[in-house]
Amino acid sequence: MRLSGITPRRLPRWSFFLILFISGALDNGIAQALNWRIQTVDGLDPVGWNSSLALDYAGRPHIVYYDDAHKHLKYARWMGSSWEFQAVDETADGREPSLVLDASGAPHISYYDFSNQALKYAFNYGGPNNMWWIDLVDNQGVGRNSSLALDNQGEPHISYYDFTNSKLKYAFRSNGRWVIQILGKAGYGLESGADTSLVLSDSGVPYISYYDKMTTGTGQLRMIFKTNDTWWPLVVDAAAGMDLGRGSSIALDTQGRPHISYIDATQGLLKYAYHNGTDWEIIGSVDNAGIAGTSLALDAGNGIHISYYDHLNGKLKYAFRSSVQAPWVIQTVDPSGNQIGEFSSLALDKNGKPRISYFDRTAEDLKLAVTLYQFYLPILLVDQTGP
Repeated sequence: MRLSGITPRRLPRWSFFLILFISGALDNGIAQALNWRIQTVDGLDPVGWNSSLALDYAGRPHIVYYDDAHKHLKYARWMGSSWEFQAVDETADGREPSLVLDASGAPHISYYDFSNQALKYAFNYGGPNNMWWIDLVDNQGVGRNSSLALDNQGEPHISYYDFTNSKLKYAFRSNGRWVIQILGKAGYGLESGADTSLVLSDSGVPYISYYDKMTTGTGQLRMIFKTNDTWWPLVVDAAAGMDLGRGSSIALDTQGRPHISYIDATQGLLKYAYHNGTDWEIIGSVDNAGIAGTSLALDAGNGIHISYYDHLNGKLKYAFRSSVQAPWVIQTVDPSGNQIGEFSSLALDKNGKPRISYFDRTAEDLKLAVTLYQFYLPILLVDQTGP
């Protein structure tokens, strides 16, 4: 169960020597700073809630997000010199999307239809009219907090929250039909299945992290995975009187082991857990700035990257460590004002550089942050390739 390898983009000849040197520096845990370039992607109307970011094979960003001005989902993609925009589903008040690109770069989106309280799925193969194909997956008070993944055959798998019955649900498409499974069991918490995050292993095994609210003001971080047609639920982090597990984001390392970022809402901490092959290791406090929402990605060397919102200071922040033994490096990404950084979504390009989409609540804009590594050596790689 290994993640796909990462292929570097073409760079000037001299840069390969720098890359070799820099790679060694990262492996040795040398502290790094990052130089962020900030761009407003969409700022014409109040837009940018619930963004979800993905990068195609050429490293071009694609973002789906909520257009509050027109009450529907909007999709943006970088065309090399400018952004192209499309409305995804103008018939529904679509929210909380999850975006994945297939091998050809076509976008697939799961989302919550607020108007009809339903889970929907959309994809676009760029036909003559560039039309979106919309499918109703599940209805009757379901579809919050969906997370989408594609298997090796390009078929969609979605984890989501049934808020009517307070259960975690899972849907996948097989032979043109949606198969729906209820994963929450009797005796679980009051809100078993919120804040889901789904990842598939290379062999197609689903892993889902989620929040399980036990009583008022308390909760647990849980994970469930499937082997041999059996689902196995696990408690990752729980403590008496604590509210743990909100805003979870899951990824698998090159050994197929899960890593999860999440929130300790009781103490206002960013937490991180990973499985060492035998048991869970819990990092109690990555940052203690009052956290809201997390987005996690692992690079080819199993370096850990997390974006999150510091709601006490109104800033988008980023945490990185080059391995599970290395120290955390914490940065403020966009210091330009207050209430900047909600609904962040992080993705890594082919060189392992993080990019983050997020909402600027003050300006009501969708923004994108792109980073370059800048070491205390000093070395600076300059990138003029745009988003």
